[in-house]
Amino acid sequence: MMLSHPRLRGEAGAELLGPLRSLTVRASLTVTLGVLAVAAMTACATSSPAEQALRQRSREAAIVCAKKFPGVDYWWDRWSGALTVSVNLRDYPRLSGDQSGFAACVDAEIAARSPGPSERLAPTSAARTTVHVDEAGGRILAPVTVNGRFHGRFIVDTGASLTLLATDGVRSLGMAPREGAPIMSLQAPMGRAIWRPAITLGSLRVGDVIVEDIEAVVSESVRGADGLLGQNFLRHFRVTIERGVPNVLLLEARPAAGAPE
Repeated sequence: MMLSHPRLRGEAGAELLGPLRSLTVRASLTVTLGVLAVAAMTACATSSPAEQALRQRSREAAIVCAKKFPGVDYWWDRWSGALTVSVNLRDYPRLSGDQSGFAACVDAEIAARSPGPSERLAPTSAARTTVHVDEAGGRILAPVTVNGRFHGRFIVDTGASLTLLATDGVRSLGMAPREGAPIMSLQAPMGRAIWRPAITLGSLRVGDVIVEDIEAVVSESVRGADGLLGQNFLRHFRVTIERGVPNVLLLEARPAAGAPE
């Protein structure tokens, strides 16, 4: 019997994951439920153009991927607008190979339909930097400067797609998500997908390296930190963490596209 687990019906900002045993399955389930949770934003008249565009991209992606994985049973909930994937109750929360493939396909299709990244390495950025970092609860905390004014500690999270700035930092900078700001997805440190409005930071600096015009999602405080460094910052560098006394984070700028390594 094919059942939809209640927690499979993602809602914006809701925790989307059940207990998992496999990191691979966790990633696949997060992709399926996190990315497809875009559709949970109901198509009401008050939704922003950005939200409507995001929903449309997710619908287009699901149609394409359903043709590639015809055995995956999914449907749109008529009340919530959520895209729901059927999972055998005995298998929950594991996804089958086709379901995992469907999830990865949807993620890739949405990415292909989404605007390209705006962030870039600043012309004044150094090619490399070494900074002392703290470790707490297994998390690496790096000193960060935002827009040249806000100084805080961000979790270095190579598994997060986007950078996050807690609301206290946003307030101290006098910033706020603009009306109609895009709603973006981030897999948070606690293994759950969250959906939050995004802002554009003029600069994000760690040591002597700087990335400009970088998007960050805005969320409540992150326990023990002021934010999170995600892949839209880290992908510009080769990242090395050397544990010792003190712990050290080494960031080396990657060559520009087309340049020799």
